[in-house]
Amino acid sequence: MQNTAFTKPPESATPAPSSPAAPAAEESTGWLALLQRCPWIWQLALVIGVGVGCFFLGKLRQANARDTGIPDDIFKTIQRPVAYIYGDMVVTRAELGEYLIDRFGADRLDFMLNRKIVEMECSKHGITATQAEVDARFQDDLRKFGTPMTQHEFVNSILRRFGKTLYEWKEDVIRPKIMMEKLVRAKVTIGDKDIREGFDAKYGPKVECRMIVIEKDNAKVAQQVFDEAKKGRTQFLEQARKCFIPGLAQAEGKIPPIHKHFGDKDIEDVAFRLRENEVGPLMKMQDGTYVILFCEKQLPANAAVRYEDVRLEISKEMRELRIAQKIPELFTELHKKAMPKKVLDNGGTPSYSTVVSPESSSPIAPVINNDVPVKVPPPPTPQPITPPSGVAPLPEAPSPMAVPILRPMDPAPTPMPPVVPPGKK
Repeated sequence: MQNTAFTKPPESATPAPSSPAAPAAEESTGWLALLQRCPWIWQLALVIGVGVGCFFLGKLRQANARDTGIPDDIFKTIQRPVAYIYGDMVVTRAELGEYLIDRFGADRLDFMLNRKIVEMECSKHGITATQAEVDARFQDDLRKFGTPMTQHEFVNSILRRFGKTLYEWKEDVIRPKIMMEKLVRAKVTIGDKDIREGFDAKYGPKVECRMIVIEKDNAKVAQQVFDEAKKGRTQFLEQARKCFIPGLAQAEGKIPPIHKHFGDKDIEDVAFRLRENEVGPLMKMQDGTYVILFCEKQLPANAAVRYEDVRLEISKEMRELRIAQKIPELFTELHKKAMPKKVLDNGGTPSYSTVVSPESSSPIAPVINNDVPVKVPPPPTPQPITPPSGVAPLPEAPSPMAVPILRPMDPAPTPMPPVVPPGKK
C-alpha cells in the first residue's frame, strides 16, 4: 500500500527575495572596510569638523559682539590676554579694566571725560600735542619752582603724596593744557589797554600783605578768628598758622604782593587803603570763604623802568596771561555742550569673580562675603587737598584745568604758592 502521508514539498531552486536591510548592511560593511583600509579618511573628517566648528564659533562671537554694540576691532582688543593662570587660562584686558574701574574708576573718570572733550574739539581744528611738546613743557614747569626741581623729586615729593603718577600728570594735565592753549591762542588779541594794565601790575605800586582764609559758610568761627587777629601782628600770625590751607599756614599767611589790576577788586581796594601793621576788615567772598588782610608794607612803583622800553615784553606776557585766563572759560563752554552724564557707580560693595580651577569642578571660595560690610583701609597715599575756590591750588597739588590769574606780571615763581583772590571761581 502506498504511503499517503503528507510530505514537505522540495525547496525551489529559485532564491527567495532578500529583505530591504540586506543592502544597507552590505553598504555599511563596505564603508567600514574602506575606513579600515584608509584610516586617513578619519583624520580628514576630524580636521574638517574642527575647522567648521571654529568658523561658526567665530561667527557667533562676532554676532554677540555686534549684539552688544561693540565694534569687532574693539571686541578683539578687549579680549587680548594680559596674563595667564593655571597654565592656559586667559585673563583678558576687559577683566583687568573692570578690576581697575571698580577701584579707581570714580576717581579717574572726570580726568578721562575732560581729556576726551578737549581732544574731540581740538581734532576739529587739526590740533594735537606731540610728545616732545609735552616733555618740554614738563621740564619748563620744573624750572618754575622757586628752586629748580628734578623729575625724581617732583614724582616722590609731590605726585606720590596725592597718589598720582608721572604718566597721569603728563597725559591728563600737560597735554590737554597745551592743546587748549593752541585752541584759544587765535581768539586772543592784546590792545594798548592790556599792555598798560600789565605794566602797572608789574612795575606799579604794590602792597606786601599776609592773609588769613577761613572756610566757607562758617561765620561764627570767622568772627572769632577776626576778633583775635585784629589785636595786633602777634595775634594775627598766631591765627594765620591755624589756617586750613597748609601752604598759607606754613608761611604764616604770607602771600605775593598785591598789585594794581588784581584779580579781585575788593581785596585790591582794601589792601591799598591799609596802613603798615594794620589789620583789614573781615571780608566774605563770593564763594562763601572769609578773608582777613594784614598790611606789612606799602611798596612804591618802580620809577626806573620806562613803559616804552618794556612794551614789547609786556605785550608777550599779557598774551600768555589772557590765553591762560581764556582756557577755563572755553573749557566751561565745551563741557556744557558735551553734557557729560556719568553712570559709573563705585559706591557698592566691592565685587569679586569666582574662578574655577581646571583641576577641580568646584569653585574657589570668594574672597569677599557680600553679606558682611567690608571695611576698606585707606590708601597708602593721602588724597589731594582741595582749597576753596578763591585760592589757587598749591604747587604740590596743581589743578588740571584751573589757571591762576593772580600776579600776571610777577617774576618767576617762588616757593610760596600763588594765590587767586578768594571768591573768584
